[in-house]
Amino acid sequence: MIRQKGATLLLVLVIILLLSLISTIAIRSSILSLGQARQSQLYVQLWQNSDAVLFALEDKKLINQPMAWPAIWVYFQDHQHDQNELVSCYRTTVLALDIQQMGVINDRGKVSSRRGFCQINSSNIKHGRVLSQLYIRKNHHRLPPLMGSPLAMSLGQSHFTNLAQQFEVTVISVVTQSDQQALSNIEGCLQQAQQQAQFCLSQANARFNVQHAVYGIYGRIG
Repeated sequence: MIRQKGATLLLVLVIILLLSLISTIAIRSSILSLGQARQSQLYVQLWQNSDAVLFALEDKKLINQPMAWPAIWVYFQDHQHDQNELVSCYRTTVLALDIQQMGVINDRGKVSSRRGFCQINSSNIKHGRVLSQLYIRKNHHRLPPLMGSPLAMSLGQSHFTNLAQQFEVTVISVVTQSDQQALSNIEGCLQQAQQQAQFCLSQANARFNVQHAVYGIYGRIG
């Protein structure tokens, strides 16, 4: 009888240990799933922020704003600016494009004006907030046939293409962090040209995404 009690006790202990192990695995699995869900939600938010910037640039009002697309078109008509990048920190409270408020990076990667770059102040930046910085440069790559033609234009109207310019737009969206050093690293990365900024953010283990678009702006004769 004593042996049976001992065997029963041992069996109960084994069952308890198995239940504890299963519970631990279930908890860890739940934590992992929750972490993956948060990461997925975070990257969806990054994409949404970048999309919001690109949609804002497509606002027809910017075509009629003298300091928006028209000013950028004129700026890149100057061959001295051919390889420059214009930089702006996107804010929903101000005009998406204003050349007077944009930073400039020359073809050697030197910053000649920092007025448009995202400035990160730890006192007013919340952990997990997404910042978006956009870069505009003249497109020097050949586009696929017909892709660069404006809507409602006959292909025989060649004078339009003489006044056409395509612009590469790159949007970098990055998640801020609570750590002051991490914030400083992110800000330092965003003070660089877009290719260097991407490499810098990768080295800093920042969570970010990059989206590219090409826009065509066309002048008219007469």
